[in-house]
This record gives sequence, C-alpha cells and structure tokens, in this order.
Amino acid sequence: MHRTRITLLLLLVAALLGAAQAAQADTYATNFESGFAPGDVNGQQGWQKTGAYEVAVSDNAAFSPPLAAPAAFGTRSLRLTNSTVSGSFGDQTFSPSLSDPVGEPTSVGAGYTNPSGTLQNRFEMDFSFASATPGAFQPGLAITASPDRGDGARMSFVRLRDTPSGLAVDFVDVPSPSVTYDTGAFHVDFVTHDVVSGLDRTQPHRLKLVMYTVPGPNNDTVEVYVDDMTTPKVVGSSWENYSRNDDEAAGGGNLVPLTDNVLFRLSTQPSAGANAGRGFLVDDFSIASSTATAPSPPSLVGPQGPAGATGAAGATGATGPTGPAGPPGATGAASGTPVRIAGVRLLRRTLRIQVSCPKAAGLCDGRVRVRTRRGTLLGTAPFDADGGQTVTAKLRLSPAALTLAGANGAALRLVAISRNQRGIAARTVRRPA
Repeated sequence: MHRTRITLLLLLVAALLGAAQAAQADTYATNFESGFAPGDVNGQQGWQKTGAYEVAVSDNAAFSPPLAAPAAFGTRSLRLTNSTVSGSFGDQTFSPSLSDPVGEPTSVGAGYTNPSGTLQNRFEMDFSFASATPGAFQPGLAITASPDRGDGARMSFVRLRDTPSGLAVDFVDVPSPSVTYDTGAFHVDFVTHDVVSGLDRTQPHRLKLVMYTVPGPNNDTVEVYVDDMTTPKVVGSSWENYSRNDDEAAGGGNLVPLTDNVLFRLSTQPSAGANAGRGFLVDDFSIASSTATAPSPPSLVGPQGPAGATGAAGATGATGPTGPAGPPGATGAASGTPVRIAGVRLLRRTLRIQVSCPKAAGLCDGRVRVRTRRGTLLGTAPFDADGGQTVTAKLRLSPAALTLAGANGAALRLVAISRNQRGIAARTVRRPA
C-alpha cells in the first residue's frame, strides 16, 4: 500500500511538471550585439532577408551627425529604412522563429512553423525603437512590424512613422467579419488606429504588441503598448477575420495562419533619394509564445440604451432672411480619399501602375485590380503610400494576358481600392481606352 502511494505520487508530480513545462514561454531575444556583425542582417543568427532592402546591423560607434544612436542601444542595433520598397512579402525581413507557434487548434503553418511544437495562445512582440537622425525629420519614413509565420501571412500590424511633429505609431486591425462586395469579390474592412503621435524623436521608445488567439471566429484580442508597458494604448482584434472571410485569403483556404516570428516590411516609398543610410533603429528585440488566459475581446458595439421620451413639437417660427454664402467647408472625417491612377506603363511583361496618394489622405494602403474589357480578372497589385507621394504598383502578366492588355495596358480596366489614414475606403476606376 505504501509503495502504491509513492508510485501514484511520483506519477502526479511528473504530470504536474510536464504541464508546467508545456505552459512555459518559448522565447527569443537579442540586442544585436553578440554574434552579429555590421552589415546586411540576412543570415545572421537566424534572421532572413532575401530582397534588396536596406536592413542592416549598424555599427553605432561609427555614426557621425546627423546619425546618432541612443546610448542604451550599445554598440550595435538593427537599422531599417524604406529607401528600397516593394509590394512583396516573402523576401522581406523576418526574425528567427519560435519552436512553439501561436494560434488556434485549426490554424495552419503551411510548412513554415515547427510541426512538433507545442501550440500556444499568446504571442508577444517587444522592442525599442529610435530615429537614426534624432535631430532631423525624415519625410516619408515608415516601417511595419507584424506577427507572422515566415511568408507574409500576417496576423496583426503596427506601423512606425516619422512626422513633422515627432514619431508616430499606428495599429491596423479587422474588427468585423462583415464583408462588402466589390468588383467581383468580397472583402473585409481594415481599420487604422492612431496609437500615439508626437513622440520625441531625440529619445528611444518602447513598443509591445500582445496577441491572444481564441478558438472560434471573431474573438481574438490584440493589445498595443508604447512606453508604458502596464496599460495598453489600444485594444483591438487580430486579422483572423481577414483570413476567414476575405476573398483575397481564399488561396490559403480561408484558414487562419499560425504565428511564430515577426515580419518587418518596407512598402512605402519616401521622396526620391530620401532616408537612404538613415531610418529607424531597433534594439532589445524579443518575441515569446506562451499559454495564458485571454482577456475579453474588445466590444464592437455597446449595449443599446433605453429610448428617450418624445418631446413636444414646437411652434414653427417665421422664415428669416437668407444669409450670405459661407466659405467652402473642409472634407468631413468620414469621407474617403480616393487615389489617382497617374499613369500606366507596360515594360516587358510587367504592368507598372503609377498611383498618387492625396496629401489629405495621410496615407493610402490598398490594391489595384486589373481586368480585361470583358471583366476577366488578371491579377491584383498592392500599393502603400504616404500622403502626397506617388508609388508604382506592379503586376506581372502572363503571355496570354499580354495579348489582352493592349499598348501600355490601354485595353485594361483598373480599379484601385484604398484606405486613408483613418481607415476609410475609397474607389478609383480607370476604364479601357
């Protein structure tokens, strides 16, 4: 009897230890010091970047004005700038991957995540950032960071920007599974949140994103922290509604992707020649996956209050004289800001579409759908631009599509769907010539 009790106790202890180990966080952290050499980050300590983007480990001690790094960043940090950009994903900058991915039981890794890892429900991304030119504004500077799995299957999104009044952080989520039908496909709405703006560019700042995945649709929670690591600036949703409901995600079976690393993406072009050799500095980078109790998802619609009492109708007053016409009013905040398709050029097999973002939009993030005269969809070209900038959206055409395009794409119908800085959508159409 005594031996049996000891055996049962040992089995219980082993089970508890196994459960505790399964719940432990899987982490990766670096300050880009040990094991890193100044230069291209690709291939260093598990970091990947196969495209020709300006993302490099910097030698902070070699900086000379206007470049400078905070003392807290030590001798090395990661420098990123959007002097070279593209609409692609797989060749951008990816951090090393965690062994234990984050997601729901039905989430998929598509060959990018560790198939033997322990599934977790909480992903945390944490890093410090600073301007590489603390004494000077960098027009058009913007980089994004997203929980990912290594191929651009993003589950959330934060954007770092430099503005005349200081550094800014934006957060983009998909708070509703509702879709709208547009040009032959159903699409969800992405909403941009202004997390914080006017940050002192002479000082380093801290950013943390925490994502909780919950089994079932439309119930994930994402928290974004800036400098204050105890209280989130914004609480929103993940991109699971995009993966489940948007026709653009149909190629992946409308399945929600797993997450195990961070994608740093450069897709917004600054003024010609600006910001090369400059940009943002990132240091004290860490990611972690763990299992934790998820908070309640953000409420999208508050409870309906009781109907108020109907007031009595007042007496009709006399008609007053017509006053002078007032000055034209500004465009309301709820109005969309459509982009302008400034030009189209066909070079070899690549259709190059010049897209101009109005300065009033703040930024324009969207895509151009390319169709034939008869409505056949040839493809979609993404674009991402700051207000007042013109960028090139590119689409490689098949030989069969080339015969339908006409000279410089004159026979094609182009529809640009874009969202401005407030997340309000707008539509621009260029009809066949």
